[in-house]
Amino acid sequence: MVSEDANQYPLFPAAHKKAPRTSHDAAKKAAPRNRSAQARLAKILKVAAMTPEEAAQVLNLDLFTIRPAFSMLRKQGKIEDSGRRGESRTGRKAVAWRWVDGA
Repeated sequence: MVSEDANQYPLFPAAHKKAPRTSHDAAKKAAPRNRSAQARLAKILKVAAMTPEEAAQVLNLDLFTIRPAFSMLRKQGKIEDSGRRGESRTGRKAVAWRWVDGA
């Protein structure tokens, strides 16, 4: 079974069509939380470019909630690479994303 919103990704979380039922159930359950995270990200990324880890800290959200929201906003064309790099907890470079004017 494919989640109802699978054809609407990146607007809604979705599981791959061949994924197990539990993945589709999880995507459906994550939708409200993801929409909220996207709205909160929009507000802060319009002010300053941030990495997912920086945004998670500012918004006091789990990184596992923030990363999918960043991915979906990127696929929607609402955010873009700012050119700045931050550092992740693992010491690797991370892209700081910024809101696209007019998005």
